[in-house]
Amino acid sequence: QTRQGSIRLASIAIAIVHTWSGFNTIIWESAVVIPKIGVQLEVQRGFPETFITPAILWSRSRRFIPLSSMLDIVINEGIRRWDFKYYLMITHRVPPQRSNDEYIKIAVAFEDTLPPFPVLREVYHGLREALFNEFEIPETELPSSGDMQK
Repeated sequence: QTRQGSIRLASIAIAIVHTWSGFNTIIWESAVVIPKIGVQLEVQRGFPETFITPAILWSRSRRFIPLSSMLDIVINEGIRRWDFKYYLMITHRVPPQRSNDEYIKIAVAFEDTLPPFPVLREVYHGLREALFNEFEIPETELPSSGDMQK
């Protein structure tokens, strides 16, 4: 009797953990640009789409970073589990709450999915174009080293 009860309890615990981990899956991450206003970083969690059911959205978290507090947008490189990963970060000022000292904070976009560098590069240039009117110069238009010596 006790052994069956223990097995049943363990089965229920495993089912709960499995269901929770399924509902805690990242469905998508986004960086929404509102020109001249700022960027909203969003993460949507839920149960992934299966061949029977559509994705079930469980929770959403959003962070808005106003353009007035942004310092820079950077693609950086880090080490994760013996591998190099690129990530996109936005440095911004945080207004003081209790003291007069403001401090700088880092917001990492696509923190959970960590897309490959070519994707981050496109997002980086899109953000800079929309927020700061900086446009990427195609590599074909860049001056060659011979042109720079003239």
